[in-house]
Amino acid sequence: MKHFFVLLSSLFFVGLTATAQIVNKNNRNLLWHDNFDSLNISMWTVADYSDHYGEPQLYKKEQVFCENGNLCIVIQDSLIDCPEGIQANNPGSCGTCKAGSHNFVSGWIESKQKYATQYGYIEARIKMPYRFGLWPAFWTFEQVSNNVNAAEIDIFEMLGYKPENVITTNIHKTYPDGNVYYKEKSLRNFSYTDWHTYSILWNEDVIIWYVDGKKIRKTKRHGVVDPVRFIFNLAVTGKNHLPTDKHFCDTMFVDYIQVFEK
Repeated sequence: MKHFFVLLSSLFFVGLTATAQIVNKNNRNLLWHDNFDSLNISMWTVADYSDHYGEPQLYKKEQVFCENGNLCIVIQDSLIDCPEGIQANNPGSCGTCKAGSHNFVSGWIESKQKYATQYGYIEARIKMPYRFGLWPAFWTFEQVSNNVNAAEIDIFEMLGYKPENVITTNIHKTYPDGNVYYKEKSLRNFSYTDWHTYSILWNEDVIIWYVDGKKIRKTKRHGVVDPVRFIFNLAVTGKNHLPTDKHFCDTMFVDYIQVFEK
């Protein structure tokens, strides 16, 4: 009987923990969430044969899938061609890839227009690869381009040429802006190769960044006011910081995303 009670208790707390992932936070109502039990194409757009301002990777839909309750975005050092005249799926600021070869293939996924959000508390639980030259990111961008406000909030960008305890955050209201809002934060006893929660509290006056529920940055009078879509992608940092390893294959995992109202 004692063992039976312990088993029941264990099951109860496991269930309670799983439920707690989608309950209201800070007395806010949950607008929408995804636990990534499967890839919901009514919620997400996946880039396919897409480029992003000439970066070294080609985004392909095969690199994005759900497995074991996680969203998986896979990057590989695989030589891949973008055929001329290919029919591409170009979400957001991704464009049709230029004909030619790419040395890396990876994935990009972003929320669709009906999930566009203006202000609130946004959180995701993520585990990322660390390798020189990789560039995993969780960020926002304006849902509808108005050529005025970029509405980009970098909830994080991890730059693979920096130590794995360094998280970078940024906002962009216009381009080019010289990265005037760029900030780096070195965290103690931290590696982004482990599971962590990354979140922002965003309203008209302030954006606050959190890691594992602890505030790491606060910016007032930010000027990011437009409804946004949410983006997960895994890129290569650029010509000066290319991965030097050969035949690698790394994965960025996302356990869930939760979006709460203002």
